[in-house]
Amino acid sequence: VAFSPDGRLLATGSFDKAIYIWDIARQQIVHGYRGTRVGASAADRT
Repeated sequence: VAFSPDGRLLATGSFDKAIYIWDIARQQIVHGYRGTRVGASAADRT
C-alpha cells in the first residue's frame, strides 16, 4: 500500500497478482493491473 505524494491516489497490491490505483476522493479504481506477468513486492514514491 502506498499513497501518492499529493495524497489523492492509493496503490494497493495483493498476492493474487493484482495491483490497483484508487482515487481516494471518488472511492473508485482508476487503473487496474492483473495477470501472471504483473506483480509488485514494494512501492516507493519518487
